[in-house]
Amino acid sequence: MLHTSTAFLIFALAFHARSSFAEENSIWTVRTLRIEGAAAGIRRSAESIQETATKISNTNTLQGLAPLQSQLDELHRLVVSSRLSIEVAKEELDTESP
Repeated sequence: MLHTSTAFLIFALAFHARSSFAEENSIWTVRTLRIEGAAAGIRRSAESIQETATKISNTNTLQGLAPLQSQLDELHRLVVSSRLSIEVAKEELDTESP
């Protein structure tokens, strides 16, 4: 659900950016790139967690729990950062709507 709403917001931001002036276009481009970068970071972090969880499962030991916890903490920080960048972009979009 979050991916769908994020994808829709990115599409809406990109569409809005094309119809704006050059200066506003660069602002929306930066906002969109920040959101896309955050999404890519979340994907990489989730893939890393999957690899670590698979290693823990395959070895049948709990030695990998500490690295897994730090990876989960990193993923949480990335998700919070991504949500904030989406909220900022959404607020700007709402204030500029007629």
